[in-house]
Amino acid sequence: MTDLDTLEYTNHLEVIVPGEPKALPRHRHTKTGHTYELAWSKQYKADLLAQVAPYAKNTPWTGPLIVLVEFWLHRPKSRTVKNPDRATQERLTKHMYPTSRPDLDNYGKMILDALHGIFKDDSQVVDMQMKKRYTPEEGYTKVSLLEVRPPGKDEFES
Repeated sequence: MTDLDTLEYTNHLEVIVPGEPKALPRHRHTKTGHTYELAWSKQYKADLLAQVAPYAKNTPWTGPLIVLVEFWLHRPKSRTVKNPDRATQERLTKHMYPTSRPDLDNYGKMILDALHGIFKDDSQVVDMQMKKRYTPEEGYTKVSLLEVRPPGKDEFES
């Protein structure tokens, strides 16, 4: 795990994107063997980039990246208690993890695919931390991107 307080970074962005998070679906194949992406997935990526891009400066970023993402899913009715007080709602939210599909890595793939344009390629990601949780409110995604200053030659030799 990276200690973010000790790093120097050249670019930083932190954005909360409202709306229920979506995971990247598998690509579909036609009978003739062509691959295509679902229309809603393309639209979601475009919408996500449009919401995040205004906060990104000096794009595309070309250095090493640290990506921190929190996916907050609206808790389903099956995970609620009738007429709970606020304290009970908060306790339920903290202790009930979304262990059903879609998988956490597919949510992460959607974010990385959507944010192409802010950075050049997924291969720049050197550290990625993600979590998937429930919230009693509307779902949202919190995205933090840090472009890290690569260490100088002197730092490698010490």
